[in-house]
Amino acid sequence: MFVIAAVDEADVDGAESDFALPSKKGKRSKKASKKKKPSLLTRQPLWIVGITVAGLLIAAGVVSFFRSGSGTDGLGVTATAEAAEAKVLPAGAQVDFSSDVQPFLKKYCYECHGPDYQEGGVEFHRYPTSEDVVADRKMWSKAFDLVKVSAMPPSEMDQPSDAERDKFVSWLDYTLFYVDCDLPRDPGRVTVHRLNRTEYNNTVHDLLAVDVTPADKFPSDDVGYGFDNIGDVLSVPPLLVEKYLDAAEEVAAAAIVTKHPNYLHEEFDGSELKTEGAARADRRGLAIISRGTGYAEIPFQGTGTYRVKLNASANQAGDEPAKLEFKVGDKVLHTFVLEGDRDKRDYEFEFRPEAGKKNVQFTFINDFYDENAADKNRRDRNAYIHRVDIEGPLGIPENITDVQRQLTQARPSETVSVREAAHQNLKDFLPKAFRRPVTPAEVESYARFAEMAVEQGETFEFGMTVALQAILVSPQFLFRVEDRTVVPDKVEVPVNDFALASRLSYFLWSSMPDDELFELAKQNRLHEPDVLEAQTRRMLKDERADALIENFAGQWLGLRKLATNEVAPDPEVYPEFNDMVRYDFWKETELFFRDILRENRSIYDMVDARYTFVND
Repeated sequence: MFVIAAVDEADVDGAESDFALPSKKGKRSKKASKKKKPSLLTRQPLWIVGITVAGLLIAAGVVSFFRSGSGTDGLGVTATAEAAEAKVLPAGAQVDFSSDVQPFLKKYCYECHGPDYQEGGVEFHRYPTSEDVVADRKMWSKAFDLVKVSAMPPSEMDQPSDAERDKFVSWLDYTLFYVDCDLPRDPGRVTVHRLNRTEYNNTVHDLLAVDVTPADKFPSDDVGYGFDNIGDVLSVPPLLVEKYLDAAEEVAAAAIVTKHPNYLHEEFDGSELKTEGAARADRRGLAIISRGTGYAEIPFQGTGTYRVKLNASANQAGDEPAKLEFKVGDKVLHTFVLEGDRDKRDYEFEFRPEAGKKNVQFTFINDFYDENAADKNRRDRNAYIHRVDIEGPLGIPENITDVQRQLTQARPSETVSVREAAHQNLKDFLPKAFRRPVTPAEVESYARFAEMAVEQGETFEFGMTVALQAILVSPQFLFRVEDRTVVPDKVEVPVNDFALASRLSYFLWSSMPDDELFELAKQNRLHEPDVLEAQTRRMLKDERADALIENFAGQWLGLRKLATNEVAPDPEVYPEFNDMVRYDFWKETELFFRDILRENRSIYDMVDARYTFVND
């Protein structure tokens, strides 16, 4: 059991920083400069956790709804010409790279990072223009951090004056980080996001109420920037396409029950039947030339309606056709009248047997022989059984899911075609599957799949599974397609409410929007700040928000690595480390993150909270 435990301030306040820089006195000679010292690239800045989280929130699109309208900044504020004229640029904008920055680098940095010596692989002379600096933002950001806090140049080297340092730092700040918010905004183009494995499993569960996880068989998702839900790296390898087809079949079979759970299908060639009396197997099947019986034992799994299909023929003689009595157990249920002379014909009969093993019998009951008949071919009446097919229980159980009821409630009839019934069943389902409004033509295209299946002799339920499979392999389901309209370059358009619903739900739940989000999107209200905030709070209280904890925190904080060999302490150094400790590491951190999220605590608690969770 995990409980909250307080942490003494002394336990954390006395800890030394990992980012402390060595302190040396005296100026280092050029000869001494060959000695190893901490490299610029190996000194890491202390990033604020809040910036990371805020950046990820923005990347997820939660706050990226853009309002349209000329001359506004998206928050209802008009950028006037007077404001633009009064705008004062940062001090770094006045610093010149050639006359100010390069001389600074030559004077204070080239001794360790110049043409003659490149400590840590850093070569400042390789950046002749400010554009080259921007192109290597990562390295220069580290230089910015170190020069700003006077960690560079090292204390034993010549130091720039405060004015020189401020000018260099202000130029880097402006060059690397400054953004003119008054410029026309260009949100760029969002990469179409493929559902990753977690999102796929969650989506089919929420869409169809099925407890299957077919994406577990998919290839591992590509990881970018430490996360497996980055659209830019979620590719579609050929193997994944094959797995999509298998998954669609598995999910559709689980979502739409086409057969009774106790369904059985037994087939026999006539010659395979057991016999009694004047019956024998021959090349035509089972020939019954006098009073005789062919039978088989059938294990009926449950009560319900079964169907027997009989393929038989007869030699006709006398005044009546040959007859076969159909018997299950001790009960005579039907008499098949065999029509035609030596013509193989199919006969069907539906019946309701009791559960259990029963003998199904076919008895020839009206043998006839007249050796004096004028027509030699009509002197002897015989029956032939060529094939027997028994299946059932027919139909589907009454306790089907609401989703299956929705997908099969409209049924074909004399006045309703298969395609019309399928269209009726899909018109409300397809918008949920595609997470956006759909056109009648789109619904019609998937209803056609059900029609084709029925035309090939399948049941209507099976036809609907075919339509569902087609939906599940559509790019409109497999990808988060936000807007299919063609937008000219540099033209700003708002993210529509349905796209916003998907961005929000896949970020917080790793799954599709629910009915409430869909309804607000339909009303075009979800983007309203108050509504969006209320929905976010509602969704965080939902148990599905555990996905944010498991997937976001699990990757951001590296918790998933605890399930792999990446975390494998030396058993000689840590003999008490075992699977239980490994699990506690994972669960304690997960519970801590969950508490911050659910209780709406400060993001700073991630670094200086005075409590944690421990397993007692």
